[in-house]
Amino acid sequence: LLAGGHFNSGEVAQAEALYERALGEGAPPDAFEDLGVIRWRRGRHDEALALYGRAEGVSVPDTEITLKLAARLRDRMGDAHRDKGDGATARDMWRDSVSLWDRYIHEGTSGLGDDRMDAVAMADVERAKLFHDLGETGAALDAIRHAIETAPERGPTYVHSVALLATEGHVAEATDACHRGLAQASITDYYKVYCALWVYDLVRR
Repeated sequence: LLAGGHFNSGEVAQAEALYERALGEGAPPDAFEDLGVIRWRRGRHDEALALYGRAEGVSVPDTEITLKLAARLRDRMGDAHRDKGDGATARDMWRDSVSLWDRYIHEGTSGLGDDRMDAVAMADVERAKLFHDLGETGAALDAIRHAIETAPERGPTYVHSVALLATEGHVAEATDACHRGLAQASITDYYKVYCALWVYDLVRR
């Protein structure tokens, strides 16, 4: 928990030291994953991949958490392989991640009750990112549309969708997603301003 706090606040060196110490004490998979992200950001891709592999080997007695973790790890493995110059393996990892997010939607969210639609929307945004990595633009846009329609009152969906669409240069789609978010009374002003700034920057390019 302490290492995660340092990591999230940008104190990477402190987080790294705490994670390394924790790994010998029966650490949860998140600790391996977070340390792997640190290694990846520093260009130590093989070390990152080894840590992601160790995270995959930790048993988690919860289907929802297991599938979400597995999907996330395969996505991260794809990024590491891409940055190593192994595009073919990266694509295999990303496709595995898409399949795992599909399983998460159909199997992992079934017991979440009122939170299920938010979880499905989150997974769809992750699928959209992966489809863009795979060069499947149509599938990415479909996933974003489905995410927004599934949970129209979920603020993070608009934030991550608009950011992705703007980054990829989809002016019309980013603008539409932003307008839909602005029309939702439940979306906070912070999220609305964030989305609007992304679109403003995009149309000025």
